[in-house]
Amino acid sequence: MFRRTFVALVALVVVVSLSGCATTKTAGTGTLPLDQKVSQMEDTLTKKDQEIKDLKYQVDDLNFQIQNLKGKSGIQMPSISVNGEGDKGAAGNILRVNVDPKDVQKALQAAGYYQGPIDGKIGHQSQKGIKSFQKDHGLTADGIIGQKTWVELKTYLQ
Repeated sequence: MFRRTFVALVALVVVVSLSGCATTKTAGTGTLPLDQKVSQMEDTLTKKDQEIKDLKYQVDDLNFQIQNLKGKSGIQMPSISVNGEGDKGAAGNILRVNVDPKDVQKALQAAGYYQGPIDGKIGHQSQKGIKSFQKDHGLTADGIIGQKTWVELKTYLQ
């Protein structure tokens, strides 16, 4: 009888030691420390912010396409000149959105990237300001005002 009790007790100890304590198992089954949860939530928030930004760009792009369709219907689209030469190929294709060049210069000036006159001519100084703005705002620094650049830049217009 003693031997059976002893064997049963040993078996119980083995089972308990293999299964572990309930409080130690809880920590390993998905319960994360608070700082990890906060970090995960911050990552999710950053991703959602980027999604919102991307959606804004898509809306602006659609608006631009609508304005282009209107432009083909007889509404004049603004053109720009590069160093007084007019729209000639890639060099004259700095504005890819329907925006007044003076507004671009005003926004650049308000953002601290342009000190020249507001004359509506996108020349060397304006292009330099555009590239610097793009670089500082994590955009492709190509000197072209496209949808993404304009979305960021137009926030400086008052």
